[in-house]
Amino acid sequence: DTALGQEVTLKPLQWYRFTGWVRTRGLAPTDATVFGTLQVQRAGAAGTLASGANHGGDTEWTNVVVYFQTPPDGRVRLWLFFAGFGKGTGTAWYYELTSRPCKPSSRRAARASIIASPPSP
Repeated sequence: DTALGQEVTLKPLQWYRFTGWVRTRGLAPTDATVFGTLQVQRAGAAGTLASGANHGGDTEWTNVVVYFQTPPDGRVRLWLFFAGFGKGTGTAWYYELTSRPCKPSSRRAARASIIASPPSP
């Protein structure tokens, strides 16, 4: 595994939107099941709450959006996954990461849109 995670406490039982830009170059997962993406887990890595789409190979800056509902204690771990639950080679960049409360209805609207453009410098 290669990933960077931060455990945070958010408002319990609230919907959130974890978003950021991801870019990859030559990202080749050997046996990793999660790669080049964002993921949200329960505190202590005790189960996945939500995960973005994987990005392998060469990808331009792509906006990844992950919606999740916090558990009753509000504690979650936000992850930037290079290669998770396995190995991989290559490069991945992450930019402008945010986690904000949202309404459950915004999850459906966002699934219909795909944003792929470079972030601002």
